[in-house]
Amino acid sequence: MIIFIELTLKYASRRYNKEFGRLKVGFDLLLVSSAALLSLAMSGTIDGIREGTAIAALTTGYMVTFLSIHIFSRRNLNRLLSIIPVRR
Repeated sequence: MIIFIELTLKYASRRYNKEFGRLKVGFDLLLVSSAALLSLAMSGTIDGIREGTAIAALTTGYMVTFLSIHIFSRRNLNRLLSIIPVRR
């Protein structure tokens, strides 16, 4: 299920020409806020959502953007592959 959601976000970022990290942060915040509202409506208190959930929702998209630009770029991967000996 999670892979389907991530692929949908990736498709939406390409389709609407938006940055994936920002789209992911917005979607994660939407999920966290809807979970909080549902918890509040059903039980009268917010259960299961604490500061770690909010921090993860706010930072995951930006970490993915940073890693994809600086670590997993084609230039860095080619440099890494040139260092590692490949048997043929």
